[in-house]
Formats: sequence, structure tokens, C-alpha cells
Amino acid sequence: VVGDLKKAQQGINENSLQILFTHDPYQWHYDVVNHPEIPFTISGHTHGAQMNLFGWSPAVFKRKVWGGLYEQDGHTLFVTQGTGMGFMLMRILLPPEIVVVTLRTSAQPAK
Repeated sequence: VVGDLKKAQQGINENSLQILFTHDPYQWHYDVVNHPEIPFTISGHTHGAQMNLFGWSPAVFKRKVWGGLYEQDGHTLFVTQGTGMGFMLMRILLPPEIVVVTLRTSAQPAK
């Protein structure tokens, strides 16, 4: 189940930078890649299946995108693996993750 993107965009100035925060990264595949006005999406939900073994997670069996940075057709998605737990009450080699995003204009160099 994905959110209602049309409802979320109501009242937004078309010249505004739009960044979507969505619970489920599948919103990006179903909706966002068809909207050029939304270049960046941040999502969570997967918790990386609470396991990371040398960059691999059992989340790959359920999800195309489960953690990290993805790009498609000029759109960027970042899936955070979060801090919580789901079906297991532990995380295996997958520390909690809090993401800090810094926005800059193209005229501002990265520090």
C-alpha cells in the first residue's frame, strides 16, 4: 500500500523543491519515478531485515530496494535502515541508522 502522492502535493508551489518522505520505498517505484518534480525521496520501512552480512541482507528476497542509495531516470531514493526492529527483537551486524541530510544550492560547495 502506497501513500496518496496527489493529495500530498496539494497546495505546493510548482517551482518549489519537492522532497518526498515516504514510509515504504515501493512508493518510489509505483509513483515517484513518473513525477519529474520530485527528484529526491527518503524512505524507511525495511530495517534492512535487521541483518547485514558483508553487504547482503535477506531483505533482497522481498524488496528491490532495501537500504542505501538508488537512482533511476533522474530520481534519487535513499532507504534508511532505521533504528527499530520488526519481526526479530535484535539486529545482526546492522547498527541503528539515523540519517542527516544537508541541502545546498548548486552554488554552495560541499564541506
